[in-house]
Amino acid sequence: MHFFKNNAKSGMSLFFLILIHIAYAQTAFPDSAEEKDWSHTYLVSASENGEWAHYMNYYLDGTYTASIINLKTDNMFNFPNGNWGKFSSNNKWFALPLASDSLILVNIEKNLSDTIPNVKINHFAPSGDYWLTQSMEDSLTVTALDTKKIYNLGKSNGFEINPLKNLVAMAIVNNYGESLQILNLESLNSFEIMEGKNVSFQRFTWSANGEKLTFLYSRDNGKTYNVALFDLKSRTSKFLDVDTYSNEEVSIANTKISVSDTGDKVFFNVNLPETLAQANSGPEIWDTFDTALYTQNNFITSGKKGPWQQVWFTNESRVVPLGNREMPQVLFNPNSNYALNFDAYAREPQFGSNTFVDIYAINLKSGKKELVVPNQFTAINFVHFSPGGRYVTYFKDRHWWIYDIKERKHSNITINLPHSVFNKKSPSLNTPHPYGLAGWTKDETELFLYDEFDVWKISCDGRHREKLTNGRDSKTVFRIVYGTKDQRMNYGDFGFNTYKIDNQEGLILSAKNYQTLKTGYYHWQDNNIRKIAWKDKRLSKLLQLDKNSFLFAQQSFTDPISIEYVDLKTDSVKTIYKSNPEWDQFKWPKRELITYNTEIADSLKGVLIYPLNYDTNKKYPMVVHIYQEQSFLYHQFTPPSPYDDVGFNFMNYALNGYFVLLPDIQSEHNAPGISAVICVEKAVDTALKTAAIDEKRIGLIGHSLGGYETAFIITQTDRFTTAVSGCGILNLVSFYFDIFKTTGQSEMTRVEQNIFKMQNSYFQNPQVYIANSPLHQASNINTPILLWAGKEDNNVNPDQSLQGYLALRRLRKPATLYYYQGEGHVLHKKENRKDLSEKIKEWFDSYLK
Repeated sequence: MHFFKNNAKSGMSLFFLILIHIAYAQTAFPDSAEEKDWSHTYLVSASENGEWAHYMNYYLDGTYTASIINLKTDNMFNFPNGNWGKFSSNNKWFALPLASDSLILVNIEKNLSDTIPNVKINHFAPSGDYWLTQSMEDSLTVTALDTKKIYNLGKSNGFEINPLKNLVAMAIVNNYGESLQILNLESLNSFEIMEGKNVSFQRFTWSANGEKLTFLYSRDNGKTYNVALFDLKSRTSKFLDVDTYSNEEVSIANTKISVSDTGDKVFFNVNLPETLAQANSGPEIWDTFDTALYTQNNFITSGKKGPWQQVWFTNESRVVPLGNREMPQVLFNPNSNYALNFDAYAREPQFGSNTFVDIYAINLKSGKKELVVPNQFTAINFVHFSPGGRYVTYFKDRHWWIYDIKERKHSNITINLPHSVFNKKSPSLNTPHPYGLAGWTKDETELFLYDEFDVWKISCDGRHREKLTNGRDSKTVFRIVYGTKDQRMNYGDFGFNTYKIDNQEGLILSAKNYQTLKTGYYHWQDNNIRKIAWKDKRLSKLLQLDKNSFLFAQQSFTDPISIEYVDLKTDSVKTIYKSNPEWDQFKWPKRELITYNTEIADSLKGVLIYPLNYDTNKKYPMVVHIYQEQSFLYHQFTPPSPYDDVGFNFMNYALNGYFVLLPDIQSEHNAPGISAVICVEKAVDTALKTAAIDEKRIGLIGHSLGGYETAFIITQTDRFTTAVSGCGILNLVSFYFDIFKTTGQSEMTRVEQNIFKMQNSYFQNPQVYIANSPLHQASNINTPILLWAGKEDNNVNPDQSLQGYLALRRLRKPATLYYYQGEGHVLHKKENRKDLSEKIKEWFDSYLK
């Protein structure tokens, strides 16, 4: 490996990067702020010793640069086209993949670097002395970083590093098959577990403690699979072979497997034979009495035809089926004696965005099932399986409940809380969403729950309750920030996932004030709370370096994103990096937070952006951009750009003589369109009283749901001179009778119980649907409208825009439709983004200027 050194005193850039920077410095900057290539910055990670930070700059033209910076010396490395990198645990090395399938390896102690070609995957050993890489051709090598000696391991069709990061299980290709070996990444010693003619290996999975390895193996080049378990301490293996595990109805599936820490249980999946599982040939059959739509079958990971979960008790050579045709879905913790079992479609058709299921607990040893939670809603964050698997926590009847599987006992743990734990703004009145369950303590004796503003710690029996924060009086929302010691427990795709939270050193909390929109972070421990940072800006991505020092990103509307360092011990704050250094060379528009009341809700907010060089003696045109709540944009850094993915960058307009209004919309149930009219009109009225806006030159624009709201609003009022609707829903009735391509579900789910909050079916209340459908009110439209859509949109059927166009064409109303070939719900091609931005700007200019 070849290294070279750069002795630059400032910026520690690589040699070839210096050349780039010199060339860049010789190029004159453009005069217009709109033509500059501004960037967004993302804080990624920090080295373990807290001396280095890693961040990314993404530029508006689609390019990007990765950087690392020393927090003490401000020395920096920059890497054009670098992806997210990683530090070694000994803080000596940094590895960064490049877009060209090569990788840069940096010795950050000695200011040395080299570019390594043809790297697909890389890992540092725990000591940081060795480095494992896999080439694009799947060859594995280990490099001794201090001596630069390279050890070739051979071609590998798969490998997996254990949780302790010191061992790697790898399938090495030989002349007649594969050899499964274990390599120690510290000593570089290796040994073979298994090999043979035509043998291949798949799905390596280590236990959480790194002492057991389970995997699938095949003796017939992948036609059939077997399960094996290897014990690292005894160096012995156990096998569940297809010859001994004989079951005529199922075969072992090549899917994810899991193992307990003790190695007494291995979980795997089985499939039906191909003759039974294969899809029917001939026409698709859609039956109205099917439990699920035909299109939904493509999104079911475990259904009536499998795969189904089973558990192998390795010490007893016994297999217990957990899932089957009647009850396919299984959620489990490898270290628990219980699993959860249900049929996601037993109660179908339900026509909701999520299903109600009957949840059973399975005793793994006996295989016996017991109904524990009947008729439970399974949206995300409604049900959690505890980290150790003893408890099921579920949200039902507007309260949190715990079921103790061992004691067979249900407890309502929020029954006497002084404040509700459900969100009154939820899309459905029947299934209001909880504010959330953050996770469990490590010993599984307490939970962390949220109400609207505060964090609660509640014991599993509900007897002990402690409110950790006091945000309600000031309207400040506190939430737990997960740290590196917190463990995410993943049980499946039905919202059962949870966190095991390490609170021995307290909790890190995010905070946001709903009234002032200030944000910040706090540290809570033993009923004491101390401020980390609290600003009239948007703060994000907090990284804890040690007990008293932290990094975070901050931004505001016209304050470029910066990375801040705070030391609580010395009470000092330092800006480590500030993006867009040329930003201050230009003058920028100001913005103002307005507040307005409606019959729907009080104290709604809107962001009013002023035109550059605003003159109170003049009146200016205004564009109103709508999409539900937008007041969060008050502190969002927003540089001008011609490449917005929905064709509208409000800073472009403020720089060109426009006011821009970003109002909040709150929807009432059964009135999505009418609610938008009420909220937007009140916001516009407030803006007109606030600044010199020409009420005869106001435009309206929205995308997706905002596109629907835009199209509907102009059916109810003529106050807008022109409008733009992108990827909107123009015909609410036909949209209701369509398929959501992303999930295969009927759009009825999104209309009744999701974004449109219609509550009832079209057949129960057709007049409400018609009254809130833009197309059905299209004869009232007198406002010229530009419609656009991506022809490959899987989120909103692009025919919605076509139907709106056809209606307006038949009514002889002024409208133009732009279809973008090969584009989806937002535009991805740079040339199309620029084209749409220009067309929308020309449209508004022609009517409002």
